Parts: sequence; C-alpha cells; structure tokens
Amino acid sequence: MSHFADITTIQPVCVVTTGDVDNLKRLRVPVDGTTKDGVSVLLERSDNGVRIYLTADNTPVSWVRLTFPAEFPAGTLFLGDEWERGYGTLGWRGMVAERHMPWYFAAYHRESRTFGGYGVRVRPGAMCVWGTDAGNISLYLDVRSRGRGVVLSGRRLMAAEIVFTQTNDTDAYDGLRSFCRLMCGDPRLPEKPVYGFNNWYYAYGRSSREDILADADLLSDVTKGLANRPFMTIDAGWEIIKPGQAMWSRGRDGYGDMARLASDISSRGVIPGIWTRPLKENAGAVPDEWRLPANSGGESFLDPTVPEALDYVKEQISRIVGWGYRLIKHDFTTYDMFGLWGKDMGFSVTDSASSFSDRGITSAEAVSKLYGAIREAAGDAVIIGCNTIPHLSAGIFELSRVGDDTSGLYWDRTRRMGVNALAFRLAHNGVFYMDDADCVGIIDKHRVPFELNRRWMDLVARSGSPLFISCDPKAADDEVREAVREAFRSNSEQRDDMRPLDWLDNNCPREWLINGRRETFVWHDKYGYDAVADPRT
Repeated sequence: MSHFADITTIQPVCVVTTGDVDNLKRLRVPVDGTTKDGVSVLLERSDNGVRIYLTADNTPVSWVRLTFPAEFPAGTLFLGDEWERGYGTLGWRGMVAERHMPWYFAAYHRESRTFGGYGVRVRPGAMCVWGTDAGNISLYLDVRSRGRGVVLSGRRLMAAEIVFTQTNDTDAYDGLRSFCRLMCGDPRLPEKPVYGFNNWYYAYGRSSREDILADADLLSDVTKGLANRPFMTIDAGWEIIKPGQAMWSRGRDGYGDMARLASDISSRGVIPGIWTRPLKENAGAVPDEWRLPANSGGESFLDPTVPEALDYVKEQISRIVGWGYRLIKHDFTTYDMFGLWGKDMGFSVTDSASSFSDRGITSAEAVSKLYGAIREAAGDAVIIGCNTIPHLSAGIFELSRVGDDTSGLYWDRTRRMGVNALAFRLAHNGVFYMDDADCVGIIDKHRVPFELNRRWMDLVARSGSPLFISCDPKAADDEVREAVREAFRSNSEQRDDMRPLDWLDNNCPREWLINGRRETFVWHDKYGYDAVADPRT
C-alpha cells in the first residue's frame, strides 16, 4: 500500500518575502508565532487541519512559502486546479516541478488505488498555490495587495487552513469528490435546478428586444409542461457604451425599457436572467479616484477596495434585480482586478506593480469583499460567476463557470474547453457550487455539425449540472427542437449521476459512467482533430 505524507503533522520550513517589487527580502521565519523583523507566522491545529496566521507591522509582506519534506511513490499522478476557469489544460500528469496548482492538488497512485488530497479550505485570506518536486511539497501564500506587499499594520491575517486526506482502495473520482467536501462544508446551492437559454453563442452581442423575445418564445415551446421553469439569460450587448453615460443604468437602443423586457420574458412562462460586468464603467461616468491604475492594455476598471466604488457596484446589481431579473451572470472580474486571464497566470495572479487603493487587505480579501457585495445586492436572485475565482466564490454564488467559452462557430473550442472543464471539475458540482460548463451553441446544423453538438448537449444534460443552450430560432427545425426538448426534460431535474472513466489518460474523456451504465462519446468526426480549422492556429 502506498502512503502520502500528511503535511498537517509535519513542521515546514517557512520563508517570508517582505518589501515591494523593487526591494524584496526573503526571511526564514519560525512557525511558532515568534516575531522576526516585524513579521510572525503561526501554525495552529484545527479540527480539520492546520490554520496559518500571519501578523506584521508596517513591513509590506508579499509571500509566505511553506515547504514540507515529502516523497511520492513512483507512478503517482497529479491533478491541479486552476485560478479561475479551465482553459482546456486540466488533467492528470506526472510530477512537474514547475507546475502551479492553485488552491489544491490531488495525488493518485493507480496501482495501489491510493488517493491523497492537499488543499486549503474555501475562502482563504491569501491566494494559495501548490508546487511539488521529488522531495518536497510547497504551499505559496500570495498575500499581496494586487501587485505590492500587503501592509497589515499589526493585523492578524488568517491566511489559509490546510487540509489533507488519504483514501485507500478508492477510485480517483470518489477520492476527489470526498476531498472537495472537506474543503467546502457550506455550499450555496439553488433551490431548484437551473437551466435554460443564453443568447450569446449564436448572436454574439448582435441582438434586440425582438430577438430576445423570439428566444423566450422558443424556450417556452421546448420546455412546455416542465414544472421547473427555465431561465432566459440576456448576455452582453444590452449595455450602454457611450463615454459619460452610466453603462448599466438602462438598455441601449433596440432593447427598450429593461424592466418591461423582463416582464415580457416572464409572460412567456420563463424566468429572466441577464449578464453584467460589474467592474467596467464608461469613461467619465464615475470619478477617476474610484478606478484601478490602467492595465497593460490601457484599460482601467473599478477598484472594489474603494468604498464608493463598491457601493456603486451594489447599486448597479440592485437596479438590475429591481427590473425583474432573477439570474445574474457577472463576468470579467478576475481579469478586471488583476489584468490577466487565468491561462496567463502562473504562481502569480498578476503582473501589476500597483496595489489596490486599500493596501491593508490582500488580493483574496478584496475579491471576497466584491463577491460579498454582489451577493448582498442580488438578494435571492441566482448568481453565476464567470471569470471568477471558484475557491473564493464557493458558498457565495450558486453557479460557477468551470471552463472558458465554448463556441457556436468552432466545434474544437467547445470540445477543448467544455468537455475538459466538465470532466475535471465535475467533483465540484453540488459541493462547491453547481458547475456551469457553458453553452451548446447552435447557429445552424452545418457550421458546427449537429451530431457533435448533440453529444455535448446530451453529456451536459445528464451530468447533474446546469445545461444552457444558445440556439438561433432560425436553426430550430423539428430535429433540433426535439433534441433540445429531450435534453431539457432530463436537465430540469438534474438527478443523474455521472463521472468520467478514462480521465487519468485522456484530457477530453470519451468514457463516462452515467447512472451506473458505461457510455462512449466520440468527440471528433471520422477524420479526427483538425489543427488547421482550430481558431488557435
């Protein structure tokens, strides 16, 4: 039998990085609370693991690194999470010392069927990322305020709580799902299964009031007779893009009164939902003092550590909910706060050299403040976090986008982003939040072969996670309508049990166990993957 090191019982080496970007200093610090150069670190046993406390005077602190001696049996595979969405790269791999694994990682020894989980409980006070090498496990705690050291001014920060589990004679998926429950004991889940339409993946922002109501009519038709009613989500394109005008104060030309539109959607027997980008606002609409310094692309977004800016965000969300929208999909906040997409983050979530306005709180705390404000303003409306940080949103938002955008234009993007993220984050579903694997985009039956789209739709429909479809009404012939109707009939209840089977060897699993039955999904046409048609090339 293989054994993994229980790091909650091991004394680590602790190195603290102090100072700012231009004068960083690394200190070896004991973990018993002893103060050294104005900084102390204390490790304290908890019921579930070990809590890490950081205290500092006015010395800026950037990183705390804890290194535990540990070796893994030959043949061990490792699965890491992502900072926010998955970008088609999630998967089990052998040991790679340079690999960053945000929030947690899983180790699995296939021969002995031994699972080990290493992570931090959800909603920590630091951005946490793991690394492994041949003789060590390292936990890096990024306690910066955006790109500069946090100034705690004597405050005691509970940076994270480490948890560990080992399970013997187990399937890797069962081990991971049980470990996720250890990391999160308080998910916020919707009262009823959430599913429905989203107009982005066929319209791509080119829409109007009439188009939205046509979508709602189609949605009403394909869900006729279902007791649990679906959501009709208006995605990007409704907002005002004019300097000096508040972006979220009303709908742009072509949408009319947004409260009336919500009412008209409701009259079709479906529930109105809407997209928003809370930290984006037109130039001149708010004081410059509310904004972060411009990112490398020259864009500047609201700083959620400015109290007035955070109140402004709450005001916008409250207004939208007041119009009658019962699902809020909020987007882009990770990029808008840190200037990077998740795929471009490594051990650091930002390349910025600036701090938040409130330098006394960490990046993780700033994100949590924003999420808490959105939650408060939304009331009992359902929230989907998109481009949000799952480990910080667990227990706050009902749904989380687990992968980058799928596509109504390029099948291989849907396969790469959708299937991969659903497979490797399915253990989060119903434990952290409900997984939003993104949409089935149906523009016509030929642009993306409908047979491939149908397989993706069927997989999501029976995954136990929410299914969203983006279907051009002009493409909804009898075959499409019947397929969508059947998928929604199943997904409106979300009672199916599903897991990937060949995920240890395949980053886009073909073999799945659904309600105890093994099923195969072929994700390519007969000619296989086409690199030339891939939009990345």
